[in-house]
Amino acid sequence: MVAVPTIAGNMDELGRGYYLDSIEPLGEKLDDIGMTPAFHKIASTAAGYLEHSVNQGC
Repeated sequence: MVAVPTIAGNMDELGRGYYLDSIEPLGEKLDDIGMTPAFHKIASTAAGYLEHSVNQGC
């Protein structure tokens, strides 16, 4: 895997690309990552920020 840091105008967006031989390994990796406690913590924190932004009219 290769990560390339980018500085651009829309730095509030994050894009990520994955390249695999077939769709099955992608699903397995997404399941592996998405089911971890660390990922759930990140997702919950992000959801809290989003809810706060919406409630503040941002």
